[in-house]
Amino acid sequence: MPIRAAAKRCPDAVFLPTDPAAYDRCLGTGDGDVARVPGRGRGVGLGRGVRRAQGDDRTDNPEALAASMREAVLAETGLSCSIGIGNTRLQAKTATGFAKPAGIARLSGERWLEVMGDKPVEAIWGIGAKTSQRLAAAGIATVVELAAADPVDLALRFGPTIGPHLRRLGCGGDR
Repeated sequence: MPIRAAAKRCPDAVFLPTDPAAYDRCLGTGDGDVARVPGRGRGVGLGRGVRRAQGDDRTDNPEALAASMREAVLAETGLSCSIGIGNTRLQAKTATGFAKPAGIARLSGERWLEVMGDKPVEAIWGIGAKTSQRLAAAGIATVVELAAADPVDLALRFGPTIGPHLRRLGCGGDR
């Protein structure tokens, strides 16, 4: 949650100063044992990262790989973490929300619409209030409706790049 939102919800909260260098050392730079977990990865924000499993790790037992990553983070930083597994970055990011706190969750393309279909389009990472309002004006309120939307109509409404991209998000993302 952004600090401004937290401050509005909890006006009596005490906010401590951040230590960006410590975050970089522990979470964001890829230094240490965490970076040696198999796969290609990078930090994508404060305390967040993406790692692509390679070879047998991705097909044999991604949960075991995730467990080893959690153990490495705990050993190196003393912090717990949640890990989402998916066939796409969007699926993994969404699964991470289901894994909190300190768990492991998996959301595949096969289960995407079963799990996410009835949720509002804003439940998709990357779709905010403004896009949601524009989608609602097109009669699209849920993830399943977005997944079934006409890509040509979306391209006319949102542009030739963003329109089809929104539909791909509704289907669970790509890459």
